[in-house]
Amino acid sequence: PHKKFTPGQVTALNAARHLIGQQPYGSLSLTDIARQVGTNVFTLKSGFRELFGTTVFGYWNELRMQEARQLVLDSHLSIKEIAAQIGYQHPQHFSTAFKKNFGVSPGEYRKTSPFI
Repeated sequence: PHKKFTPGQVTALNAARHLIGQQPYGSLSLTDIARQVGTNVFTLKSGFRELFGTTVFGYWNELRMQEARQLVLDSHLSIKEIAAQIGYQHPQHFSTAFKKNFGVSPGEYRKTSPFI
């Protein structure tokens, strides 16, 4: 329990995290998420950062990048196909985000992985 938030708010924030985890490529807005879990956008944003140590977007992006990493390692999909599958319209934006997260491009990650 967190002193700054009521038990109901903590429950709503946990529900929001679960909802995002269930739909990591969905197009839910912060307003949609807040409404579905019974809170407001301010509480969602501030509570998420306070309780989980990241922003809503940061958490959502982390889920997408972990999925992308698995696809790069475990599939024969092209980088363009992986980008589309995890919700990026432009493969270059995906590659930039992947490199920011993992320090190398998705292609280099695939080439240097000891698991392939």
